[in-house]
Amino acid sequence: MRNYKFSYLVYFALNVALVIALLVIRGLDVDVPGLLGIIEHSIVFWGVSMVLFLCSKVFKVTDDYTGVGTLNGHTTISLALVLALVEFMAVYYSMFGHEALYHPTIVGLCVWVACFLSSVFYSKNLISRRKERA
Repeated sequence: MRNYKFSYLVYFALNVALVIALLVIRGLDVDVPGLLGIIEHSIVFWGVSMVLFLCSKVFKVTDDYTGVGTLNGHTTISLALVLALVEFMAVYYSMFGHEALYHPTIVGLCVWVACFLSSVFYSKNLISRRKERA
């Protein structure tokens, strides 16, 4: 399994921020239909692009990569697919108003964040720092 470039973490941060924004707006019952539509479409666009970039060569590490670090391939794919599932639940809940998906989406997001943080801080499996070449 090939590793991914460190910059792929931007997709995780962007998608989690959009899901949190959507859940806060829907949870507080704020009436902003224009903003809600923009956030829903952004989640779909960035979520699909996050999953598609897993398959492309853009974020895969090659021999000439000189970035800060690399991301473990298995962990990155697992986190990306679970986050895509949480995004699907959030958008489905928001667009069709299924209240039964609100709490599972929040729990799924909390579990994803806990798994992400534990893989970063405890297992040291997600991020590998690059060594300086002589």
